[in-house]
Amino acid sequence: MSLDLSFLLFSVDRNVYFTGNNKVNIIDIPKSSEEYKDVVGKIDTTLNATIRKVVKVDNRLLKDYYNQNKERYRISLNGIFQEMQLFHATADRNVESIVTNNFNKRYTVRSKFGKGVSFSPSAEYANRYCNRNVGYNRALILTKVLVGKSHEGSYDTYEPMFGYDTTTGNDGKVYVKYNDNEFYPEYVVYYNIDAIGLFSL
Repeated sequence: MSLDLSFLLFSVDRNVYFTGNNKVNIIDIPKSSEEYKDVVGKIDTTLNATIRKVVKVDNRLLKDYYNQNKERYRISLNGIFQEMQLFHATADRNVESIVTNNFNKRYTVRSKFGKGVSFSPSAEYANRYCNRNVGYNRALILTKVLVGKSHEGSYDTYEPMFGYDTTTGNDGKVYVKYNDNEFYPEYVVYYNIDAIGLFSL
């Protein structure tokens, strides 16, 4: 169970955050770099958006939590699990809390496939699945996600069935996670969405 450390959050500049003794570095990725092209290349060409910038998140504490869970998956599932790169779309204003404290399922608004944190392999789908009230200035968070055993979820799924860790929906377009730090927010793509992107699914 993770602690909400948001009350300790302060920033000495826009690229460095602290929670207690944990330092979070936000690294701007140059548009000319292969890393930038690789991240942007994962975004569907059907997404009607203008990309403003891409940053990489270096949060040592969250990495440690994630890697501990990855090792637990490796042992308990005999190495049979996936480490996926999936998107989560949100408002600009939510990014600082997420990259500092990680995602929190208590803030979930849309829960068609389970009341956890939702991710998608499709940036376009993640954007459309996002709460329309977040407005035009948004962020796609490219996240490492651990997926072991999964089953179809529904609106009234509060936890996956015994022996499972993930629920899915819409033919694999949605993955829902319920346990803290089984995901790590690796990159943030800041973008402006066109009006068509505000339509919900």
